Amino acid sequence: PLSFAVIDLCLSPKSKSAYTSIKKAMDSIRNNPQEVPVYLRLTPTNLKESEKYPYDREDLWNKIQYLPDKISGETFYEYSLSGKYEKALVNNYLQLRKNIRSNNLEKLKNSNK
Repeated sequence: PLSFAVIDLCLSPKSKSAYTSIKKAMDSIRNNPQEVPVYLRLTPTNLKESEKYPYDREDLWNKIQYLPDKISGETFYEYSLSGKYEKALVNNYLQLRKNIRSNNLEKLKNSNK
């Protein structure tokens, strides 16, 4: 499996979008540090079960806000359309961007039952 991954990466079309996107995100955090939302921490404490990340609710994953509130509206991914694969990723990204995201997991869990 590792050799397959290496070959796949070597033969894949190249793009700087991943590099520029992570650089933009890292610069943002260096200049304005943020805390990871409590429900995304490894072992959140003092949370009700309804406030914990819903690992068993795949239907909610694309509705959860993963960024801290102060930067939740920022866009870090600057895509390019340099090949079929990246075009497919961009299509998925644009579909995900249409979702309204929330950091109120309890409300999300109750509204989507």
